[in-house]
Amino acid sequence: MKLALIGDVHGFFDDFDVEYFNQSDYDFILFTGDVPDFFHLSNKAYKKIALLKKNVFMQWGNHDGFSFLEVVGELFGWSYFKVDSSKIPVIKKRLDTLKKQLGSNVISGGYKATLLTENCALFIVRPHSIGGSRLGYKEILQDSYNVKDFQDSFNKMKNILDHFKTEFPKVDTLIFLGHNGPYGLSNDPRDVWGCDFKPELGDFGDIDFRQIIDYAKQKGFFVPLVVAGHMHHRLSKKTEKYLRKKQEDLQNYRERQSITQKDDTYYVNPAKVPRIIKQNGVVLHYHVFVEISQHNVLKIEEKYVKK
Repeated sequence: MKLALIGDVHGFFDDFDVEYFNQSDYDFILFTGDVPDFFHLSNKAYKKIALLKKNVFMQWGNHDGFSFLEVVGELFGWSYFKVDSSKIPVIKKRLDTLKKQLGSNVISGGYKATLLTENCALFIVRPHSIGGSRLGYKEILQDSYNVKDFQDSFNKMKNILDHFKTEFPKVDTLIFLGHNGPYGLSNDPRDVWGCDFKPELGDFGDIDFRQIIDYAKQKGFFVPLVVAGHMHHRLSKKTEKYLRKKQEDLQNYRERQSITQKDDTYYVNPAKVPRIIKQNGVVLHYHVFVEISQHNVLKIEEKYVKK
């Protein structure tokens, strides 16, 4: 089974990507979300993704379904722009429109378990994560999923997994897809989900994500791969200042670690933003290639495809 992992899109998905992935031998394409450009001026990237003829799965990020000002309000706690109960119908309508726009080849959203093969499933965790110790977009989560805190979120995912295992007893392998990654892997701002814009916060992973991974393993599932983005590869300048203050080694302080392994599980953050870059006059498109057989990752590679 071959997977293409694509991080936070932020507008960078074009006709070349559509042609490349449609002609590829990938079985599945996984997106970590945040599809619109930074200022939400265009939905063009959604329309391009809708042209993919592969099996596509997309987690909703903290930008998907929201206006730019709503995102800023949520991130910085600005009450005037934050999502409240009055905005819920509008946001739900936006998400429904996006789902229709993406079409039947793209399974989007959160809190879902879907069969990939006879013995392997994809589990999509809590949507719209903003990372860290604060649950983002509480109003939407409570209205759409009856989730008001991290414990509710874990309980919901636990119930989904238990029911899924009852319905599909042959499934013994799970791949997890989130927007932000799980807690427990990052003590340094350069780590896979370490906080770089406020390095003193340390690990910016989601606790409920960590809980459901641990629960799945306790139930006997193999978890070869966990995919999430949100924390972009390019690090804030505050990272360098933080490391200098701590007299840490300054090696690789501009780009975070994108792949790490712990307890037979590969954790991948493919959120290179922008994912389309130009080097020495050559345009390159980024994604991560993963091949899985049985319960193990056979190969994992960051790819820069030449246009």
